[in-house]
Amino acid sequence: KNVELFPNFIDDEMIIEKEKKINQNLSRILFVGHVARKKGICELIETAREFPEIQFDVVGEIFKNQIENIQLPLNVILHGNKSHGEVARYLDKADLFVLPSYSEGFSLAVLEAMARALPIIATDVGYNRELLQKGNGIGGIIIPPGDVTELKSAVKDLFEVRTRKKMSIRNLREVKEYSRTRVLHRLFQMYNEVIGNNV
Repeated sequence: KNVELFPNFIDDEMIIEKEKKINQNLSRILFVGHVARKKGICELIETAREFPEIQFDVVGEIFKNQIENIQLPLNVILHGNKSHGEVARYLDKADLFVLPSYSEGFSLAVLEAMARALPIIATDVGYNRELLQKGNGIGGIIIPPGDVTELKSAVKDLFEVRTRKKMSIRNLREVKEYSRTRVLHRLFQMYNEVIGNNV
């Protein structure tokens, strides 16, 4: 039987129109998601200790019982839940997006980071590898879940501004395939084909 896979999509308005300005220095890293162990928050915090010169912005619902025994370094800022518009502003301020989850399906957080032309580090779970490494070019570094050594190494690799620039351009180009307009157009085409074949 024929099978068609339809991805999640994001609003067209989320996708920026112009290339992102890439800063020479990697000074702000962003995480968006539940502040919980299953999202790799412990690995993120441990990585932040290695790079005290970088600000780590953490946006999302905070599960206090999962981090209450962890001493946060001064460069990790927990911002809590934010509106969709506020998340977009955090994305625009960031130099790099990191999602060290232990599991994912089809991550809207990664899609939104791509839509704001960010280079990305993500774990090899769910659809992350497809989003970041299929098509033309590489949009991010894929690491094993739970591996803080690899996460630290990936951050170091992205000190290189040219690498971040290439990833930024690639992600902004590729994410257009996941816009609401394109995905729904394909979906309606499929519906029409199925209906037409059964009339």
